[in-house]
Amino acid sequence: LWGAFFLVQPGLILSNWYDLHENIFLTPLLLWLIYFLRRGRYWGIAISALLLLMVKEDAGLYLIAVALYLLAGRKDSFVTKLRPKAAAITSAVLATTALTVFGISIYFLKNHGTGAMTGRFGNLMLFPELGLPGVVITAISKPELIITTIFVTPKFNYLLVTLSALGFLPLFVRRRAFLPLWLPFLVMNLMSNYQYQYNMGFQYNYGSHTLLSVMALGAYTAWTERSDRSEIPQQIKKRSSPLPFVSVLLSLAIVMGLVQSGLQLKKRTPIIIDMFEPHHQVMRDDLSKIPRDVIVVADSFLTTELADIPELYDIDY
Repeated sequence: LWGAFFLVQPGLILSNWYDLHENIFLTPLLLWLIYFLRRGRYWGIAISALLLLMVKEDAGLYLIAVALYLLAGRKDSFVTKLRPKAAAITSAVLATTALTVFGISIYFLKNHGTGAMTGRFGNLMLFPELGLPGVVITAISKPELIITTIFVTPKFNYLLVTLSALGFLPLFVRRRAFLPLWLPFLVMNLMSNYQYQYNMGFQYNYGSHTLLSVMALGAYTAWTERSDRSEIPQQIKKRSSPLPFVSVLLSLAIVMGLVQSGLQLKKRTPIIIDMFEPHHQVMRDDLSKIPRDVIVVADSFLTTELADIPELYDIDY
């Protein structure tokens, strides 16, 4: 059932529609990282964390969220088999590494590129001279701005689709350690007014929705495992395990995920079928005839077919 739950998540299926984005690697790497944290395997934690940070400059946000999750759950055997002190030290190392790599990345982009995409959070930059740290200050000093930024109609629709496909299980999480895993979803998907960051068809869902899925699993196990029955309200403690309540929510998640993903797939079916039409093969054949030892400028939708050309430029840039 959990395999089905994960496979029908619209945030993980529909994010493929725009292009093959590096964010796609956030999903497996976050899952490996959380897996190795639970097993208490240092080498796995280190490799997963480093690979995660190599995905892109803002991957540090996900690592910080997981580090806080480890810190809050250092005494919880569901979160980690590391000893509490070792878990706290590991959490500090992960968070420090994430902040350091993020700082280096921003410095590099500023001095050797066009800078970080801070404009996507321009709605929260009341202190533009401070850059991204100014967003943090805004969030602390102007909480009402954060609330009015999140609770607008387009984002509410996105939030409803996301949570219904999760069976609303993250809202019932009983392990406090899981609460930091909300952070990437709030920051990456809800705090920006950049329309694509709260759109199921774009690549900003891979990391945040993966962590929400982990929260859903944590919520489910907290209600069903006998080891956690002390946390279950008295009025339903007498019921057998697994509890019908969370079983219904899990079923709801699978059904809603299947329906929402299916409806969106249906909309895209003509595009998929069109890709198999003869004129596309003719185009591919023509593109293959272009010499590979020349400088080529192409539309972004053609660059995949020309990816083996050493010097290839996107015409829009």
